[in-house]
Amino acid sequence: MLTFDLVTEQQTHHLYLKFCDLQTQIETLKGEILILEDQGTLDGHAWYKDGKYLYLVHHLDQHKQYIGADPEKQREALALLDRYAKVKHLSSNLATLEMARSASLRLFHTLEDILRTPESYHSTSFYR
Repeated sequence: MLTFDLVTEQQTHHLYLKFCDLQTQIETLKGEILILEDQGTLDGHAWYKDGKYLYLVHHLDQHKQYIGADPEKQREALALLDRYAKVKHLSSNLATLEMARSASLRLFHTLEDILRTPESYHSTSFYR
C-alpha cells in the first residue's frame, strides 16, 4: 500500500539541502578538473628505451614523443600522464554525482507536487 501521509515539508527541505550539497560537490569537481587540464594532460603511456631515455606514447595516434634522459623533463612528462589519470577519475566521480543530482531533483519535484496536492488525496493509495 502506497500512501503519502509521511511526506512533510521538513523532509522535502532536507532533500533540497542534500541537492544543494551535491551541486557544491559537482562545482568543486569541475573546478579541480579545469585546473588539472589547464596544467596540461596527456592520454598516453611512458616507454623507456634502454631503461634511460623516456618516450611518451600518445594513445590517440600512437605518436612517440621523445623526452630524453633529463630527470626534470621526465618528471614533467610523467606529471602529464598522472594529471590525465586524475582527470579521468574525477570525471567518473562527476558523472556519478550528476546522476545523483538529477535523481534528487526529480524526487524533490515529485515531493513538491505531493505537498501541493489537496489533503484529501494524501491518504489515498493507488494500490488498494
